[in-house]
Amino acid sequence: MLVRSSFIQSHIMFSLADMFQNRRRRRRDTLKKQASIMAPYVRNSLSHDILSTTTVSDQELEELDRGLEQSKTQLEKAVESERFVGMRVERYRQLLQQRARELQVVKSPSDDEFQDEADRGAALPKHEDDATYQEGVALPDDDESDDEDDGDEEVGMKQRPTYTPEERERLVAKLKRDQEALAKVQNTHSQLVENVRNLRKQILMLERKRADILGKTEECQDFVQAVAFVQHEEEEGDDGRAVSVGRLDVEMSELRDTKGDDGAVEEYKEADDMDCKPPAFT
Repeated sequence: MLVRSSFIQSHIMFSLADMFQNRRRRRRDTLKKQASIMAPYVRNSLSHDILSTTTVSDQELEELDRGLEQSKTQLEKAVESERFVGMRVERYRQLLQQRARELQVVKSPSDDEFQDEADRGAALPKHEDDATYQEGVALPDDDESDDEDDGDEEVGMKQRPTYTPEERERLVAKLKRDQEALAKVQNTHSQLVENVRNLRKQILMLERKRADILGKTEECQDFVQAVAFVQHEEEEGDDGRAVSVGRLDVEMSELRDTKGDDGAVEEYKEADDMDCKPPAFT
């Protein structure tokens, strides 16, 4: 199966290469026809301008390559940071939901007040798939969360903790503060996700611009080659006509120098001087 897949990929690549080659061949033929009907001074001027433009395009291409490399490096770091922060956001979101459920078990006079906090904790949005590392991002109670995470798998197997009204009130207040801190980190994570998205758009734009420059540069090079081909053909044609005219002059000179016994050649010479047909021989 793997061999077949590789064969199909190779076949597709060769087919695409042939397609692009045929397209470029047709374009070259079209450019040759266009160059052949142009006045020589027009196509020579265009060819000179194109060569100057190609030099400018090469410089612009180098700048684009540097910008692409820099953007890709930034994207790599941004994705790493976004994933790290996203995983931490999800971790603490689940932790706060667990705290809310535990505090909701024990009935006390503040149950109605806490219900809103528990609902908000359960409704916290989940992070997006991509995420990043951001130094200095503060999430609530790192040490405390590690201890409570160890017991997450045993939730439901043990009896849920009970709290006095004072303890429960204190824990509810702490949960509220932690939820507010988490909301700030979620906002930071959203900004990181947006930064990753913008960097990807920027890289895509630069790659499209680079491909456009390469395509136009290739077309300019094809036109310059077409002009050179047409000029070469015209020069060969002029040389061939000059050789033919020179050969005809030599033959006519030899013919004029030749004398016949019956004077027919002399009559032919006179007819040639008069730019008319020679008399028919009888």
